[in-house]
Amino acid sequence: MPSHDALPIRPVSAEIRLRNTRTRMPFRYGPTVLTACPIAHLWVTVEGPGGKRVEGLAGDALAPGWYDKRPNRTYRHDIAELSAALGEAQRVLLDLASRGPRSVWNFWRELYDHQIKWARANNYTDLTGNFGTSMFERAMIDAAGKLTGKTYHALVKENVLGLEPGATQPWLDGWSPAEALAPKPLEKSGSATPSAAWTRSPRPTCPRARP
Repeated sequence: MPSHDALPIRPVSAEIRLRNTRTRMPFRYGPTVLTACPIAHLWVTVEGPGGKRVEGLAGDALAPGWYDKRPNRTYRHDIAELSAALGEAQRVLLDLASRGPRSVWNFWRELYDHQIKWARANNYTDLTGNFGTSMFERAMIDAAGKLTGKTYHALVKENVLGLEPGATQPWLDGWSPAEALAPKPLEKSGSATPSAAWTRSPRPTCPRARP
């Protein structure tokens, strides 16, 4: 069921840039050996209650052969299709947002369903289509944390994101993700602290993406 604690947000604008990078060492997966790839950087300006605006950030690698493993494809295909998925997700999300604020989960659900249909209509894999969904999902979660000052653990435990597991899997109806969480996060996880403040990242000096 919908959460009454969900934070209503409205994505206002988005900017995507690509930066070419080289790996520190070759990374092999399947038949692919990765030595260089572009990184997509995403900034989404999100408006919360009271008109407060923050930037949600996300980033990921456009890795060859990771999202589409069909034979007889080139890396040029991968980059073009992943860039197109980002552009389509941006267009659809901002169109949904123009109709009014809603929860992060609500935006994610409609965007996910759209990207699946869009990908199949264009003979892309579901994973390729939802590369765009995943990027904007992460940016909205980042924005929700900045708007509320809450950690990711708190966002999930208090259902600030408006998660509705039963809407996608009926057998999860009535179950809350908070039931699977520890009472509090670990003090440390690797080299990062879960309670660290959400920070603002400057734009790298790289060109805007052209999906």
